[in-house]
Amino acid sequence: MHKKDKDNKKMKYERRDERCLSTEELDGMLQEFDASMLTMDSMVYTVAPRRAGKNCCIESLIHQFRKHLRPTAIFLFSKSNAGFPGIPKSYRFRTLANFEKIIQLQLKVKRHNVKQKKESDMVESRVICIIDDFIDGNKNVRTSKSLIRMSSMGRHIAEGDVGLKNNGIMTIILSQDITMCPPVIRKNIDFLITTKVADRLQRKAMVEQYMCLFTGRHGLRESYNLYDVCTLREYQFLIINATCSNKFDYDDYCYKYIAIAPDKLPKEKWTGNQSDWDNHELEIIW
Repeated sequence: MHKKDKDNKKMKYERRDERCLSTEELDGMLQEFDASMLTMDSMVYTVAPRRAGKNCCIESLIHQFRKHLRPTAIFLFSKSNAGFPGIPKSYRFRTLANFEKIIQLQLKVKRHNVKQKKESDMVESRVICIIDDFIDGNKNVRTSKSLIRMSSMGRHIAEGDVGLKNNGIMTIILSQDITMCPPVIRKNIDFLITTKVADRLQRKAMVEQYMCLFTGRHGLRESYNLYDVCTLREYQFLIINATCSNKFDYDDYCYKYIAIAPDKLPKEKWTGNQSDWDNHELEIIW
């Protein structure tokens, strides 16, 4: 960071105790989230009540992310098998059993690539796993070793300096409740996405763990004003970069995101080959 930029950040930080910024002022401060900020080793946690637009937000983000980088495969893990029309039947699972198989396959790809001397001999493997409403009262899911390991060590599956730096597994979790998320996963979230959660305890958990920046007189109140940014517009979400190290003000790590409305999203086939789509017949499970 240049000295001038550091001085500007320092001035912003020093003036913060003067008064509490309103939700509208914070909304004007925040930049819109760019889907290209996501990486193939991101752990993304999305929290919103039922019918508040979780699926809409993730479908919009993936649509925009695919313009930046095309995933090799996108899998859906969902008890109801609902939503995400860009994923064919053969890429959908009702339990997390195949999640560990995907992890092991990705590790196998990495071991292969490490041995190659030329990048042309390496295998591209960019995987997105969407886990929809598994983080609930089910103890077996909450203690899933695969999920916990992905949150703490998933970044090591990415290629890094091996050659194909965009290889890896992006894990996107959708849930109605942040407090049901195991602590180890909460501590290792890269991006938190939220909108219009009415439950006070859930708001408290998100605001105090991910959004509070200043310890001054107005710090906590201002953080709650920041949370209310997501209530200003339809399909507006608040996205927190939980791993940002240089936090001088909210616009360093907080973003607003206006999702594309479902009726305006183009119909796309995100993954699979023609055979997968020829045999595709979506069944909703109740």
